[in-house]
Amino acid sequence: LLPTPYKFVSQSEYVIPSVLALSPLLIRAVSLLLFEMNTTFDIKAFQPLFLVAVLTVILQIVINNTGAAATNRYNNNNDTTTSEVHTIMAIGYSILLSLYLIPSPSSKNNEKKKSSFVASFHFLTCLSGIYLLAPLVIGHMTLGYPSALLWSVLIAIIPRSSNLLMNTILWPVLLFVTSPPVILVPKLFNGSYDHPYITMIYLPLHLMIVLLWLLGFVFQNKNNNKKQEKEKTS
Repeated sequence: LLPTPYKFVSQSEYVIPSVLALSPLLIRAVSLLLFEMNTTFDIKAFQPLFLVAVLTVILQIVINNTGAAATNRYNNNNDTTTSEVHTIMAIGYSILLSLYLIPSPSSKNNEKKKSSFVASFHFLTCLSGIYLLAPLVIGHMTLGYPSALLWSVLIAIIPRSSNLLMNTILWPVLLFVTSPPVILVPKLFNGSYDHPYITMIYLPLHLMIVLLWLLGFVFQNKNNNKKQEKEKTS
């Protein structure tokens, strides 16, 4: 890089800090593998990952067919196409979230499976973050470095505790603010969804952390309710 005619910055000076920014994802993945998966990886954790990929492909097809129109209409204060993208996103989020809110029979064995499922999906989310962000931080410093910092923090510290304030107020607000239609697309990409970063990196990762928050929150709430019931009966 040549930031000025008199100063040279080698590739390692900006690539290494960017790669280190992804290290929380690797550390979190290893900790999940060693301590939280109950020594087994739940193959069913690939199901939500597959559904996220399907939604990403559908959105990419829609945006590829209407991307130029979306930009032109937005500039002309006609956001019809942008609204269509938002509608597909809302439907996709709703379907995916509803699939994992369906109650299932409770038993000790089932609780272990749920815990293993959540940890396994969290593990896959960490690996997905590394896979999607590593090429970006190497090839596009200005976009890759802040993205690595943002997603490393969000994915690595997804709440798995019973903190009511965090789970019911702070995290929902944070996930809403970081959703694509709120700040990212209107403020940074001029209202257009035709940038690959939005649909191929940002949207899938955001959807995965929403699923993780929801799965962890529901699972912890069920466990807390059972503990309270046991305390009352004892």
